[in-house]
Amino acid sequence: KSGSGNQYIYEVGIFSEGKTNVEIYIDADGTKNLTSGMTKAATKNGLEDGYHVIKLSSPVKITGSKFKVVVK
Repeated sequence: KSGSGNQYIYEVGIFSEGKTNVEIYIDADGTKNLTSGMTKAATKNGLEDGYHVIKLSSPVKITGSKFKVVVK
């Protein structure tokens, strides 16, 4: 993250192979370990092969100088 204004994550892009179910977790300040304590931001089931842009349930405000996105 750079700059002083508010920044948000609205969507996440992923590539999947075969029928795939995904859960997306976001750590808005970069301090959490994997999914423990992270915000579950979206779930998608039955994704086909290819690139997908998944809209989050609601925008996640980035609160630290770093952040993490985990796709499970």
